[in-house]
Formats: sequence, C-alpha cells, structure tokens
Amino acid sequence: MLEDNQVLVQGMMANRYMNTFRDLVLGWNKKLMAVADVVAILTEIQRTWAYLESLFVVSEEVKKELPEATLRFAKIDAHVKSVLADFKKLQNCVACCSKDGLLKFLEQQQSELEVCEKALADYMESKRRAFPRFYFVSPADLLDILSNGNNPVKVMQHMSKCFQAIDKLKLEDESPPAGQRPKALGMVSCVGDEYVGFKQPLPLEDKVERYMNEIVNKMRGELRDVLRESVADYTSKPRDKWLFDWPSQIILVVNQIFWCQEVEQAFQNMAKGDRQAMVNYN
Repeated sequence: MLEDNQVLVQGMMANRYMNTFRDLVLGWNKKLMAVADVVAILTEIQRTWAYLESLFVVSEEVKKELPEATLRFAKIDAHVKSVLADFKKLQNCVACCSKDGLLKFLEQQQSELEVCEKALADYMESKRRAFPRFYFVSPADLLDILSNGNNPVKVMQHMSKCFQAIDKLKLEDESPPAGQRPKALGMVSCVGDEYVGFKQPLPLEDKVERYMNEIVNKMRGELRDVLRESVADYTSKPRDKWLFDWPSQIILVVNQIFWCQEVEQAFQNMAKGDRQAMVNYN
C-alpha cells in the first residue's frame, strides 16, 4: 500500500497541474518517504533483534561470555520498545514516522545492534577454534547449540552435524532436573540400530565446546578398545558369527587388518617356493 501511494504522489509531481497543489504534493511526498525510511529500518532492526534475542536474553552462557554486548543489547531493546509503545499510543503512521530525530535515533540503534552482531560473530569464531567441527555447522545451528550449551539434551539433536554416523548420545536421563546435566552412556548410530556403550559414563560438564571435545576423545578411546577386542575375537569363532558381534565400522577395519596380514603371508609363502599360496589363500 505504501509503495502504491508513493507511485501515486510521484505521478502527481509529474503532472502539469502540479504547481496548483505544489506544497501539498511535496509535503505528502516527504511524509511518505519518511514512512518508507522508518519502516525499512524498523524491519531491519526487527530482523537483527530476532536473531540476537535468543542469545542475549535467553542464554545464560552468552550473558556470562559477552557481558558488555548483553548490556548494550538490553539498552537497544528498551529504546526500540519505547519507540513502538509511542507508536501504539499515537496510532497514526504518518505522525509516528515524521517525528523529528526519529530516523537518526533508529539508525543509531541499528548501529549498536551491528556492534552486538560483531561481538557475537567473534564469540562464535572463538567457539569454532575451540571445537573445529563447529566449522561444519551452519550459523543458525551453531547459535542453537551455544544458546543451549548447558542443556545437553537439546544439543543432542545436532550431534549428527558434528559427528559422522552418530545420531546422538544415549543419556542416563532424557529429562534431568533443572540445573543438572545427565551423563552420556554410549553412542547411537544414525544408520540402523547400532549402539556402542561407554565403559564409564561421560559427564557432560563445563562449556559446550569442552564437553564436545571430551566426546571426541571418548569416542576415539572407546572405538580403539572395541577394535582391540574385536581383533582378539576374530580368530576365536567362525567368521559368520563374528560379523554379527561387532559394529560395522570395526568389522571393516578388522577385515582390512587380517586381509593385509594374510595376503602378505601368502606373498611370503610364494617367495619361499609355494606357487599355490595365493590359490590356497582364496
């Protein structure tokens, strides 16, 4: 509707009879331009505010990490809400948007929001450096992870974005009491029903990037132990039974280990004069 009215006024300005209504037409052109400018910047402020609000208002961790940016955002929030409250009282679009100094004031708030965005971007970059797998997560997902860092249950929905083939961790309590964090009991695959349990539960304490790094170390350590046990088990039972006792990734690795050993042994036997060594291996 606003654009239609602007086009209409611009058409009047191009009319040859414009001089008769010059002051009125120019006045409305100025008013509509002011409305357009204010609506545009308020839309941008609203978009940025919605992006930052879940972090600077809801997330306790972000408040602790970025206290200055949090205070700045709180002031911006109060100022913009005050402007909107005045709009509600007046309930006249042209009168609201034509107030002296309003556009400059809103531009200042937008500039302050950009400072908050810059602080947030630096904060996110520091988290990526602390846990490099965050580089493969979209900014929206990373914001959700950081804002829920003290709630591992909500972070679990993003595990598959940080760890290939892991859907989530099995937690000892999917609905822990407020202020308490559950321990991780094992890894659940996102393919099929595979599950690798931890020998000792893993506490998910401290900042999110720290316990995510601990998950990486735990995953490697547990799979290393499982691999060692699977190698020892390989020769103790028929292969068709052994296959169903271990995770697929471990099966592939152990198969390669024994294939290499057996092929090398076949080559050594051929070098010693056994021409049927490879045939016998097959």
